[in-house]
Amino acid sequence: MRDRNFLLLWSGQFISDFGSNISIFALPVVAIIALHATALQVATLQSIEFATIALVAIIAGALADRHRRKRVMLVANAIRIVTMLSLPVAYGLGKLTLAQLFIAAIICSAASVLFDVAYQAIIPSLIGSERLADGNAKLSMSGSVAEAVGASAGGAIVQIIGAPLAMVADACSFIVSLYTIARIKHKEEKPEPAASDEESRVLAFARETLAGFEQLRRQPELRMVALCTATNYLGGAIVTAVFPVLVYRILQMPPAMFGVVMGIANVGMVGAFVSRPVQKMVGERGTLGSAVAISAVGKLMYLASHFSPLGAVALGRILITFAGPLYEVTQQTYRVAFIPEPLMGRVAAAFRAVTWATLPVGSLVGGVLATTIGVQHAIFIGSAISFCSITWLMSAANKREVRAGLLAAAN
Repeated sequence: MRDRNFLLLWSGQFISDFGSNISIFALPVVAIIALHATALQVATLQSIEFATIALVAIIAGALADRHRRKRVMLVANAIRIVTMLSLPVAYGLGKLTLAQLFIAAIICSAASVLFDVAYQAIIPSLIGSERLADGNAKLSMSGSVAEAVGASAGGAIVQIIGAPLAMVADACSFIVSLYTIARIKHKEEKPEPAASDEESRVLAFARETLAGFEQLRRQPELRMVALCTATNYLGGAIVTAVFPVLVYRILQMPPAMFGVVMGIANVGMVGAFVSRPVQKMVGERGTLGSAVAISAVGKLMYLASHFSPLGAVALGRILITFAGPLYEVTQQTYRVAFIPEPLMGRVAAAFRAVTWATLPVGSLVGGVLATTIGVQHAIFIGSAISFCSITWLMSAANKREVRAGLLAAAN
């Protein structure tokens, strides 16, 4: 796909994701090593980020559909630049605290939701519905690459210059993303306001926001994917919340070594490339179920870390890195077929609000479990919950088969 506008969006999104994943790597290190945070505090930090994403997502869709989406992305990037630069400045002045870390996480999470919803909503009009599957596959693939490479680079950067200064790299990535998005030449008509007086504008905004959730509720296919994703995310959040504690405190793995492990796990990125062939062989539900099972097995591999820390963490990350893009490419392409173009932003935001609402719950549960029964038990419980998300896919399939059988019997 050589469309200039898409290439600019793609490159800007990749660079932004790359920097963000450096911060995702560095923030827990800052909390654990520099600020001596406990397992529950680290889990709370992640929970706050996820809760912000879920809450802001409720209104982000209506905001994206009410304004020019390119402008929304530019504003979101500007907010993230200022916020991320505040952390190394505070660190240099000796004033960095957990409270500031939490506030920065809230602001950046909110801005990231606005950016992501806007770019997902602009894709269909930018490249056309006939190239949507290819475009989503490329964006998901680049996101997986950015996650793996960003985490690997994050280990080296944190080891060399320290975690707080690694935030500068994230801010620089947002500056580059700001530049590439600004160069997109895509004509967007400014949406007309739904009402003239202030009270009716508020009501109209509420109706627009709820329209995304209503579409999600009415469409069985969308509902199925949302429930499966939410359950999978719940289990994943439990594991993710305690993972930094496992790596840095229990296994005492240096950041640079962990970066190497994450680099080895990059081979799992092929999941983004094989999603289309796998869908042709086993269908969309089969692909989603396979990805969930592979990811759950990857999480369980962490339980073998006491026998082989590097091997268990590396193999676990490879499986998770493979399953992630395989699942995301499939579910994004699948659900877009059931969404009208004017509702793209609102349904994307509603989907994110529903699915990401489980993440702060999972993070807090992970912190509590790690504190009360231990990190290993928390990982096992989170992995089991993730695996159970397959039941939503099986339930939906059985209902359709029963309905088809009844219709056939009636005829």
